[in-house]
Amino acid sequence: MFNYIKADLYRLFHKTSNRVYWSVLAGAFVLMMVLNGSNFSGPSNEITEFYYSTAGMALLSLGAIVICPQVYSTVYLDDYTSRNSVRVFSSGLGKSQYLLAKIIVTVSYMIGVLLFLTLSFLAGFGLLALLNHGLPFFDKSQIIFLISEVGFLILFTVAFSALTNVITINIQSGTVPLLLFFLFSSGMFASFIHLVMKLPILKNINVDPFLLSTNTDKLQTALMNMSGLMGGQSTSVGAVNFEVGVWDVTEQIRSIGARPFLVIGGYLIVTTLVTWFLLNKKDIKEI
Repeated sequence: MFNYIKADLYRLFHKTSNRVYWSVLAGAFVLMMVLNGSNFSGPSNEITEFYYSTAGMALLSLGAIVICPQVYSTVYLDDYTSRNSVRVFSSGLGKSQYLLAKIIVTVSYMIGVLLFLTLSFLAGFGLLALLNHGLPFFDKSQIIFLISEVGFLILFTVAFSALTNVITINIQSGTVPLLLFFLFSSGMFASFIHLVMKLPILKNINVDPFLLSTNTDKLQTALMNMSGLMGGQSTSVGAVNFEVGVWDVTEQIRSIGARPFLVIGGYLIVTTLVTWFLLNKKDIKEI
């Protein structure tokens, strides 16, 4: 299994289209931030706050659109479309090992990608600092927030990949699974369920707390609230006024509670087991 993980990660990090995608994304971000920041006329600490808040919000709002789907597509769908799984299983790798390996590969690949984007983020900040004769660096609470965002995106990708695979394991195509990933992760499928649950016979049943998108949205909302505490600003969350600090950020993390993590973990376990069962029901030649 570890040989497969190493080989798959080598494939991902050496694939030309992946390198081009992430390089263009990072380059566009750095160029946009440097051009906008170089025209910023406020004090130096406000330039840091502007750079941080813009980058942090972009990662949180666009990460689920431009990062997570690409990871799902290149980690899982390349195998489906190239029928590489036939060779993998023929080599003796077990179905359960394959599924576990894919989770490990997803997490490892995302960490690598996000480290690269972090270096780009710091490079852009360095350029901006040179143009403004120095800038104050980010504080501890801001760094904690960015790490929380990275953790959210990894959990988001792993959970929705597992959910999508339950349906797409029988589909030897790259387009349909990617479309379904968007439908699930964007909350469109959850919105359809909400409409169905409004039927008279179902209106007294509340499934919302158990939907995957509901719980990922709760995590994302908490991170959005945390972003209001960044950059030396004050904000109001509920009826409580917060002053910026590490304590405020950690309190926001604690306010999330355990339920979203338990529900997401439950989805990950159940969908992985169902996918494993479906794989075992199929002949290797059919995969």
